Amino acid sequence: MSSEHADRLRSVKQKYAPRWLAFEGVVAVGIGTRDQTPCIVVSVAEEPSAFAGRIPSVVESVPVVVEPSGEIGPLE
Repeated sequence: MSSEHADRLRSVKQKYAPRWLAFEGVVAVGIGTRDQTPCIVVSVAEEPSAFAGRIPSVVESVPVVVEPSGEIGPLE
């Protein structure tokens, strides 16, 4: 991935992450790859289908993947 493409992914993630993190059950927003395609990954504590219609599969031509991660909390 070129640095220009990485910068674009970071920019789009920064723009949408606060909106998605406001949804109950969204625990993280990051950058990753799926099938060797760079994307924004939204990690959720519940079934990803619960976010259908609220988190799009593509924003500004960037793929978005919603995946289950379970609850994330502090290490003990």
